[in-house]
Amino acid sequence: MNKPRTALKILQQTLDVCASAPDCADSLAVTHLNTCAILSQLNRHKQAAEHAQKAIQHSQEQLLSTSISDQLEKHMDEDRKHEILTEKIVVLGIAYHNLAVEEADLLHFDASLQWYTKALKLAEAQIGPNETITETFRASYEAAKEVMRITGACPIAMQQIYERTGAAVSTTSRKVAARGRPKGKVL
Repeated sequence: MNKPRTALKILQQTLDVCASAPDCADSLAVTHLNTCAILSQLNRHKQAAEHAQKAIQHSQEQLLSTSISDQLEKHMDEDRKHEILTEKIVVLGIAYHNLAVEEADLLHFDASLQWYTKALKLAEAQIGPNETITETFRASYEAAKEVMRITGACPIAMQQIYERTGAAVSTTSRKVAARGRPKGKVL
């Protein structure tokens, strides 16, 4: 969609509906991630970061809730159980990663590196070290770490490097969902 403001309105309406509908619990994290992406496109990075944080919260609640156990029990096939759990972990990893991107856009480089680290560790441990999404998280983490190494964590130098190279890293990292999510899934 080439109309981010229209998309944002639709996503806000979806969040409003989901706030009062318990059936929407599964889609709240993804809706917050999509809202984050649109707000980021509009250069509203503080609000985008807030939606990434909400996506993390909803993803964690889903993974820790008893409802996931109930859902998994409904599906007796072990492959399907693994697929459902992996999807939820991927959403959490993408939320960590998107928050890292937004923190970098806000020039909060230490926080950004911490979120990149969380995304990478989660993906390596739960998805697999050689999966596409893990490799994307690793590349983002390494790029962020390199910026900090080159600048000696000097905020002014980091900002200058980020302004020269950050757009390419951010653009690449925002595409993580498109390349790294399980096949056939739409965020």
